[in-house]
Amino acid sequence: MWTQQRNFFYLTIVSYLFASSASAEIRLAGHQSGLCSGRVEISYSNRWGTVCDDDWDLNDAQVVCRQLDCGTALAAPKKAHFGDGSGLIWLDDVSCSGNERSIIQCQHRRSGKNSCTHNKDAGVICSGVPVRLSGSTLCSGRVEIFYNNTWGTVCDDNWDMNDTEVVCRELGCGTAQSAAVSASFGEGNGSIWLDDVSCSGSESSLTECQHRGFGTHDCTHSKDAGVVCSVILPKPRIFMSHAGEVEWRSDVSITCSISPQSQQLLQGEFTLKQISGSFSQKKTSTTNSATFKILNVDFDKDGLYQCEYSHDSSISTSDSVTVSVTVSLQQPNISVTSPDGGLVEVPDGSEIISGYSFVFTCTNNENYPGGVFNLILYGSNMKRTKHTKPSVNNSASFSFPVADFGHDGRYSCVYETTLSARTFTSPEASSIHIIIIHSIISVLRCVFLPLILLLENIALHFYYKVIKKQKSDKKENDETDVSRAEEVEAEEEAVQEIE
Repeated sequence: MWTQQRNFFYLTIVSYLFASSASAEIRLAGHQSGLCSGRVEISYSNRWGTVCDDDWDLNDAQVVCRQLDCGTALAAPKKAHFGDGSGLIWLDDVSCSGNERSIIQCQHRRSGKNSCTHNKDAGVICSGVPVRLSGSTLCSGRVEIFYNNTWGTVCDDNWDMNDTEVVCRELGCGTAQSAAVSASFGEGNGSIWLDDVSCSGSESSLTECQHRGFGTHDCTHSKDAGVVCSVILPKPRIFMSHAGEVEWRSDVSITCSISPQSQQLLQGEFTLKQISGSFSQKKTSTTNSATFKILNVDFDKDGLYQCEYSHDSSISTSDSVTVSVTVSLQQPNISVTSPDGGLVEVPDGSEIISGYSFVFTCTNNENYPGGVFNLILYGSNMKRTKHTKPSVNNSASFSFPVADFGHDGRYSCVYETTLSARTFTSPEASSIHIIIIHSIISVLRCVFLPLILLLENIALHFYYKVIKKQKSDKKENDETDVSRAEEVEAEEEAVQEIE
């Protein structure tokens, strides 16, 4: 019972300390750890403990890197990447926004209460303490490091080629040529951050070498250390907006940039060159990049381009990009009419009566000089026939005075223009199917006239038949009338004799 109460009291005190503190003592430790990479450990009440990797991410690592003046977070390793810690696990379920000044200010589970073991210890890999060279050229000068939000120098006590080799490699400046001492590149000002630096030569950063501690020294700026390295300029990168084909008369932006291994600004000069042409522009850069604009692009700007980066007497060249100038032509419109009324619209296309005239009209909204329209006929035997006329006020008309059956087929329009000896062609217009049919007169002569004659003969036949029947009926009626008259007369004579 007493043990449980003591543990509860201890955790309550620790939780209060964590909640009331704006910052905490923090360090990076573990196998192959460095100044700015390792297992995250926090100290309270003189007791170091680790952080559990539940929900551990780059936002959490960013807070740790900033808290240690180690630049930006590059990675947030989990699962005891830098080896298992020991002792307490102070924090679990850490959730930072990335803007906190201390890892303790981030949301987390109540301190000391967790379900973790040390095989889940969290770590960080930071970009490191920035290093630069001042007072001379790109790869030679006074060594300065950025710590505690300010630049400071390095004392030359024990400064040698091993130390210089680490700086040259960190800056991407090749190999060490000499280790400068006694403020050879002029005296700096402000803080002196490092003294008694002792590198083996294999470290990735100067701050990973042994030294007396940040800000601990017995130097003046008359002993500022420097380096002279061989120059190896980084290879520039080249990027073009709207990569690939570029519309004629449009604007093109091409950006040249470099990425030094260090965070320093190289402040060299970029040159954008056309490999097989005369175009060349230069720009001095203070941001490790430069953007070039080629306005109102014409065909003489067609070809391969490269970026050159120069600093002092050294030059580095990028890969190439292609500027391919083109003209995108819209699809034209096509229509057909018949001035003398020989056009009949049908579901399968347009019928033209043989012997009548018809006219195709091609139109668009292009305004290129020297443009032409091609009227293309795909005949029934798949033969392709082309008629060409210049574009006048964005249109061209193709007249066919007398339609015949050789005009059967599908018709389409194509617009074409030639600029700087290069020909550009539009997509074909939607096609119109023309069907040539017989003229009405021929139809009447060949079909309707025989039909009329046939009907006339039939009518005459029935007419004569009716007349003949009528005559026969009349004769029978006449004979009947005579017989009746004779009967009446006989009856009358009989009556008289009786009387």
